[in-house]
Amino acid sequence: MRWAKEQGGYTGYPHSGSGMQIEPGPASARMMAEFDADQDHALSVEESGRALLPEPFARIDINADRVLTKSELACSHERTAEQLPNLGIPESPLEIVAATANGVCDFISAMDTPRVREWNCWYHLMNCGFPIKVAGETDFPCMSGTRVGQGRTYVQLGKVD
Repeated sequence: MRWAKEQGGYTGYPHSGSGMQIEPGPASARMMAEFDADQDHALSVEESGRALLPEPFARIDINADRVLTKSELACSHERTAEQLPNLGIPESPLEIVAATANGVCDFISAMDTPRVREWNCWYHLMNCGFPIKVAGETDFPCMSGTRVGQGRTYVQLGKVD
């Protein structure tokens, strides 16, 4: 991508929602491994204070015992996976995030993979202050058997002479 930028090109990621799904089990296991400091297989209020939880603590703590279990975290990830925005971290390597932070990604494409994943990634990149654009995409016949033009991009060019 850097090479394309050096040539004056615009770069971005097609099929942007592919691999961006939240897997509740692995996402919860990662949180436990990172934040369960006392290794009691639960996150206390204090331990969870360092974590980016998918929902507020009280909503996740189904039995109101003031600790979060892996099962409660998995249920929370399941509830929020298709909401916008959501705070779940996908299993994918997230190349678009690294490329955008390094200034070599201009756009994210959308419309041919699951919408919530596409829009959630775009939302979070913009929320971090990156002026990334979204481009409509129809990859016929690879990703979609529907008509070409399903995903569109409109551009205002300014004054045309």
